[in-house]
Amino acid sequence: MRYLSFFFALLSACLSSCENSTSNLGGHGTNPPPSDYRTEDLAGEWVGTFESSHPNREPIPFYFRCMSDGFPESGADALYRDWSLADSVTYSWVRPMGAMNLTVIRSEEMMFLNGNFEPSKMAIQGDFVMLSAGIEVDNGTFDVAIGPGSGGFNSSDQLVGSWGGEWKVDGSDPEPVSIEMDQEGVLTSGTLGADSLDLSGPWWDHQLTFSEDSVGRIAPIQLFSISGAQLSLDYLIVTEDGSHLSGPGLTLKKQ
Repeated sequence: MRYLSFFFALLSACLSSCENSTSNLGGHGTNPPPSDYRTEDLAGEWVGTFESSHPNREPIPFYFRCMSDGFPESGADALYRDWSLADSVTYSWVRPMGAMNLTVIRSEEMMFLNGNFEPSKMAIQGDFVMLSAGIEVDNGTFDVAIGPGSGGFNSSDQLVGSWGGEWKVDGSDPEPVSIEMDQEGVLTSGTLGADSLDLSGPWWDHQLTFSEDSVGRIAPIQLFSISGAQLSLDYLIVTEDGSHLSGPGLTLKKQ
């Protein structure tokens, strides 16, 4: 891959930095306290948000999965990154003191997560960097926790209620969006721009359903306004606390 050499150079620098910071813990010749963090502690499904350093951007829902050995397997964020081992190169490590790294490379895109486990090993906080063609396009902080498991996300807990935000496709101005959903995730009202959403068809045509209810991922959906404007999404991701619902081009916040 074109940018693998850049990746391995950056990874080497990260490893060296981590080694140095770990060896300096305790100072004055003392040994660091004993610890038992391992890369295998990344095993499972993790759900959380990115907090971008870009101004006026809402938290970005995301998730990732790691195999039993802690190797990154798949994941997605609400902007557009939707990756798996079928199309990406991944890497991860965890240091004995709890520092961790997770790296994903897909074509010319790179994602680096560098953080620290909480003592419970159930949550991680840290920093992220996103690169495209070797150029930094975003950075900020992230916060993830072990996911709730199968059925942990459902319409009555995370989706029901009023949502507001905006819809934006490349090259166009953002359009305001508002929707109201019932306990089953069925849209009962909504607007796209200045028009109401067309909800005249069967209820299942405008119902949000979970395709992966252990990580908050929602199946593809198409919505139309009464004037014919289309809002089409390959997927959405909702946060576990039900505060943010977003997908590529769409950002919604619970009202």
